[in-house]
Amino acid sequence: MDKWAMKILFSFSSKDLERLRIEDIAFTLEKEPKIEKVYIYTRDTGLVGEGDIIRYMEKAIEECQVVVLFCTEHIAKSSPIFLERGTSQYLGKTVIPVAEKNDYIPTLLKTRFSVKITEETAKKDLAKIVEEIYKLIITSSPQEETTEQQPLKKFDEQFLLKEALGSRQGYNENCARYLATLPENIKKAIKEKSPLIGEESFSYPAKKELVPQTDFYDTICSLVSYEGKRILIMPSGKSNNEIEGVGRTNLLLRLMGYDIKYNQIFGLDEPRKKIQLDLKKQSKYTLLASDMVYLGLVNENLCAVPTRGEVISFIWDIARNIYRSSEIDYERDKHRKEGREKLLKIFGNIELTEDFVRNAYGQMNEYYFPTKVFVLKRDLGRFKPPKVVKIKNIEEIKSKLKTALLVSLKHGSNFWRRDEEEIKRIVNDIVQGLDLESVEFSEIRVTFPDPRLPPYIFDDIMEIIEKGSIEEDITGEQVNKFKVGIRYHNYHVYERLADVYKLEILVTSGQKFFNDISLWEKLARGRRELELRILFLDPNSKAAKEREEQAYKKYEKEPGYLKKEIYENIDEIKRMTEYLNENYQKTNIKVKCRLYKEKPIFRMTFINDKTLLLAIYPENKRTGAKTKFFIIERDKQKEFYEAFKNEYERIFAAAEPIK
Repeated sequence: MDKWAMKILFSFSSKDLERLRIEDIAFTLEKEPKIEKVYIYTRDTGLVGEGDIIRYMEKAIEECQVVVLFCTEHIAKSSPIFLERGTSQYLGKTVIPVAEKNDYIPTLLKTRFSVKITEETAKKDLAKIVEEIYKLIITSSPQEETTEQQPLKKFDEQFLLKEALGSRQGYNENCARYLATLPENIKKAIKEKSPLIGEESFSYPAKKELVPQTDFYDTICSLVSYEGKRILIMPSGKSNNEIEGVGRTNLLLRLMGYDIKYNQIFGLDEPRKKIQLDLKKQSKYTLLASDMVYLGLVNENLCAVPTRGEVISFIWDIARNIYRSSEIDYERDKHRKEGREKLLKIFGNIELTEDFVRNAYGQMNEYYFPTKVFVLKRDLGRFKPPKVVKIKNIEEIKSKLKTALLVSLKHGSNFWRRDEEEIKRIVNDIVQGLDLESVEFSEIRVTFPDPRLPPYIFDDIMEIIEKGSIEEDITGEQVNKFKVGIRYHNYHVYERLADVYKLEILVTSGQKFFNDISLWEKLARGRRELELRILFLDPNSKAAKEREEQAYKKYEKEPGYLKKEIYENIDEIKRMTEYLNENYQKTNIKVKCRLYKEKPIFRMTFINDKTLLLAIYPENKRTGAKTKFFIIERDKQKEFYEAFKNEYERIFAAAEPIK
């Protein structure tokens, strides 16, 4: 008998005993050297009904390491089985569901590995059922401490080419150096989320023992958890190679409730201060994998395992996101070439806190079964709000999934250089063997004219993931009267900037407008002369304090947040105006900024003395995705236009100039 042999308890309804051949399964398992005994009360006690089995159950649960629960329609009505399962889970025993249907698996066990069984398969293919149960049992077995039990070495030997090994060695060194610089409290928090971090490669799976005889491979995708559901977010593999894809890092930050003030480093060679990960709102999402995950197929279900270095890897992804979102002349892959030095400085200046580690991340050393898959696809073209399409055709799902799973083979970094044929074999096995009814598959399509996507696009994608759709643009007779959302305001301004000679704005802080590099990128490439007049709410005024208390309170911001935001945006405008005027020939931007003290009622943007984008400032909300912007054209609604223009000029005349 193997010294690691286990005792197993079978929990089942007597109505299923013969039709699912439960005693035959137990007998076959006991032939395995790693199985010492299977407790099965009908065989051990002679009981066939549900009689008094409590004493037997107590002994079996106490001695066993694993409980195999046969999930059929009959177990819901069985009190002994309910007690058996509850006691087992309370005592920390591993419970493996063997189910006729997924609906019969108790809610708390739905995220576990399971084995499918039916009366027909029990008759025709019992050996396969036993094999699958045995795989899951020995995965839970205590193992000797030996490197032979770690199936992770094969990733270096079998998949990765020489260039990739060198690149991953550099990745490991950077991760190790970064980890060493962190305070002990943050190291402790990271270790709790990913206990194996620092052991061997940071790119290895965070779960030490993967499912035996199952091929896992590492690929590019993201994984989040939301109220017990696992959502896999993947690049399509079909986006235009000349443009950036849909930035998943930006999306993940929003899903977790965090925001970054990119404008703090616009026009700078390096950050002047620590870059904070600003908690915008409390979120029910937790991050499991930002850009890399191990995928495999277990019992016809897609299974995902995060990497050991995920916490640090995500900070690196954030650094790349900040670099891409703050460089005026950014081109695809520029961060790998001349931008490397700046990228490293950004990475070193991101302020990682213990609260961020504990709140943003889930547990890494677990198996996860995605129930939803979103594939992100983007194209160049006139701006359209992101659209979600649920894919139901089986062959179309297989085709899109296969392309997404192979996206790492197209990556430009040596990090992803590997044995293509081996990866293709594994991906093909996953696609062909996956139970497509176990996963909801959708494609989110994004169309935008510029290589980079502006921040508001990611707010739309987040809404799709959370709610299934976004509020569409107003149609019919009202289409030219108003638009819904800050996205339409910003796009309406940006697409005209090439021909704009005069732009006048009244805002409180203007954060959602000035935090987008698209503004300065368009100005750098557009008309060479521009008169820019901006009215900010005076950060020291009574109106600013009232606005902060009313509109910012629900965001749980610290006192003085609005004041700080206004000053930061004023600093950005000064810095970027000077930067553009010095670095772009013939560019001449004349800026006048003033501070008004009265309570803001309307948000106004005047373009070329022709068009007004007008929104009402509600007392208890910030400008956002649901804000309605009225479009007032001077040649069509002259009285309205001039009334608001006169109001703007009145406020501007009374406002205090910024020196």
